[in-house]
Amino acid sequence: MIKVYALLPKRPDISAAQFHEHWSTIHREHALRIDRLRRYVQAHRIHEDLEGIATSPYEGVPEVWYDSRESALGQSEDPSYTEYAQLDEPNFVDMTGIAWVHTDERLLRDDLPLEQDTDVAKLLLFVRRAEGTSPQAFAERWPTVAAELAAGTDVRRAAMATTLPAQQAEMDPTYDGVLELWWPDLDGLRAGWATHGPAVLDGLAEVADVDRCHAHVAYELRVIWPGPARTELP
Repeated sequence: MIKVYALLPKRPDISAAQFHEHWSTIHREHALRIDRLRRYVQAHRIHEDLEGIATSPYEGVPEVWYDSRESALGQSEDPSYTEYAQLDEPNFVDMTGIAWVHTDERLLRDDLPLEQDTDVAKLLLFVRRAEGTSPQAFAERWPTVAAELAAGTDVRRAAMATTLPAQQAEMDPTYDGVLELWWPDLDGLRAGWATHGPAVLDGLAEVADVDRCHAHVAYELRVIWPGPARTELP
């Protein structure tokens, strides 16, 4: 199973509130028509800047799990997508800036059980490898670095993802990896970042260009959940 992050910039002529309302209602119903989705989460941006790292330029990040990369790519020809969700995307998304990151995701910590309606605060750290570091070298080191970073925080749940070699071979992707961190609430996230953020950024600098990384503070809407279990790191 693979995980795809879709990076959605807001259409410039609508408000953030309009974006999130449309995505969480009308577009959500369209997405539920797509049988190939194994798990589907909407990460709705909370407009919260974190010290030391640029804020994500994306208003929303759909996180979608598929059986395989072939299944993910095949969605572009699936009528359950092309006749509904795809036609709806221009109603709230700036289609000129949309991007996708195809990844292998691993769960690092699971001390915060998530039901479909559990209310938590989430931080997505989108990571770009350092200049001069090959995708292969980054992919080999990133799981260890991500696990160490998560272990050094007070997060209750953590996961990491690495961009698939197949996508790296086709293009220079927007990001090379993702670190996902969950706290029970937004106050916990703020306090956790104030305490541990500098160390996280120092650790990221081992493999990443921090100036090209982005933070996406989000509220999760779990549309299809839980779906198949994710692979844990050994």
